[in-house]
Amino acid sequence: MHKTLFSPAKINLGLSIVGRREDGFHLLESLFWPITFGDTIEVTPGTGRVHLTWAKDSLYNESALPGEEDNIVTKVLRTLPKLELNYDINIKKRIPLGGGMGGGSSNIGTLLRHLHNQSRLSVEDLPAWSCQFGADIPFFLSSSPAWVTGVGEKVRPLRLLSEELKTLHFLILLFPFGCETKQVFRAYQQSNPKFSPRSLPFKNDSLSREILLRYLKEAKNDLESVVSTLYPNIGLALEKLRKSQAIYAGLSGSGSTCYAVFDSMEILKKTTQELHSFFRTYNCKSILAETFLPK
Repeated sequence: MHKTLFSPAKINLGLSIVGRREDGFHLLESLFWPITFGDTIEVTPGTGRVHLTWAKDSLYNESALPGEEDNIVTKVLRTLPKLELNYDINIKKRIPLGGGMGGGSSNIGTLLRHLHNQSRLSVEDLPAWSCQFGADIPFFLSSSPAWVTGVGEKVRPLRLLSEELKTLHFLILLFPFGCETKQVFRAYQQSNPKFSPRSLPFKNDSLSREILLRYLKEAKNDLESVVSTLYPNIGLALEKLRKSQAIYAGLSGSGSTCYAVFDSMEILKKTTQELHSFFRTYNCKSILAETFLPK
């Protein structure tokens, strides 16, 4: 049976580095938000082969994609019993590599969720099991707004109390390059940073528009200064976005994706038009997205 799945990207609405484990991995706190921009996964009967291609409408498709033997989806699937591997997977990519939007983790999380719903997985504790392949994967098993901590593996889904939050609008800026995560964290560590204090901004795991605005007023990405130094055009883009009427603008994770959040599509479209010359000058392209809520 042929099945087409949507594999959403996420953005980080703020990211705080609050410590470092003995193994060198940094501890973070971040509001993960799924958006209606992402990859498409086609699942068909087969023998467990995985093929990645750029979608025809992808904005940047010059980057080389991992081959069948090198991509993380293949590695995860091959840990499953052969009985569970009677599918071929074709992934049409739109999420840029190194963009900080969780592309590979989303592909795995989306696929594992599908297999689980089809009773094709024998794994009992799917979030804990999937974490060994990538800290962001547990978030994508449900793909709903969540407060994420640890190294990314501790996920607390949030209940949206306001209808406006279900239709938040995003202006996403994509650059024709990605950021190397190890390089970013190495530069961050070399800057001798002072870790941010821990926080718990969403009591009762619920989120209203007022609570979100209060959180965003203080939110920041602790990796932004490092990334902006390594890639000056990102700093220029963030500066430009923050001069708009967005309720928040920031950098997603440790990647190259910049974004602005609006609660009015009219203002978003107006801002997009005003930034048209900036996009052309600095060789970045924009997409529009909204909050993604799985059905």
